[in-house]
Amino acid sequence: MPKLYTVHCPAVPAHKVAWQPVPPGYQDLPLMAPGKPGRNPELVKALQRCPRCVVRFVMGR
Repeated sequence: MPKLYTVHCPAVPAHKVAWQPVPPGYQDLPLMAPGKPGRNPELVKALQRCPRCVVRFVMGR
């Protein structure tokens, strides 16, 4: 199952990204932070285009 992500940015609409697979270099990173609640901050920072971008993840079929 591939990992999918989308980006929504309230500050810069051009940063919006439709649902697409997480790039191959980041596929091995877990979606959730190890040992903590919430998303993996390392993966979120890699996919954000600016600090205001909101990244959402799902597992694909």
